[in-house]
Amino acid sequence: SYYASISQDAVSDGGVIYNSNAAAGASHGHKFHVDGTARMVIDGSGNVGIGNTGGFADVAGDDLVIGNNIGSHGLTIHSAAANTSSIFFGNDGTNGNIDGSVQYFHESFGTVALRRSLVFKTAGDNTRMVINSSGNVKIKTTADYYANDLVVGCADNGGITLAGGTGDLQYLAFADGTSGDARYRGYIEYGHTADAMAFATAG
Repeated sequence: SYYASISQDAVSDGGVIYNSNAAAGASHGHKFHVDGTARMVIDGSGNVGIGNTGGFADVAGDDLVIGNNIGSHGLTIHSAAANTSSIFFGNDGTNGNIDGSVQYFHESFGTVALRRSLVFKTAGDNTRMVINSSGNVKIKTTADYYANDLVVGCADNGGITLAGGTGDLQYLAFADGTSGDARYRGYIEYGHTADAMAFATAG
């Protein structure tokens, strides 16, 4: 048989404890106990802690806290293979409560090109970046090109910037190995001190 209790002033092996002792400096709230230990807390502000009864230091991120700084913790969204798993960010602005999102498209999703892809959207339903099943990254575009590892869709005056200090060297390197000069068999170097660009081959 199973036994569950609701208690206001004692911690049992399993139960729900409501704290109304505000006069003693404690906040109102509920604690859910399993095997004599609090496993979930809803505090007086409505914040929820799962595996955490101490709250979180940053009030901008304490609505839901998972874990207690001991070992590994996580959150799983388990969806059907033909559907998506999503996290939405909303407000009461111009985009109908959905102002941004992160969506994962599972392996049997209807649109084949999106299967096993992670899609980042901002300003409503506008796709800004896609990481597809091959690990290719597409920023501000979803189109395919000959070289697909990193594709950036650029409008007029768009592009990619490497920002450094006034005395720095910066590189765009081409490698065929992970040690020695195989890490930079060819490269383009820009030196900010002399404002000069160099092109190198064969290491």
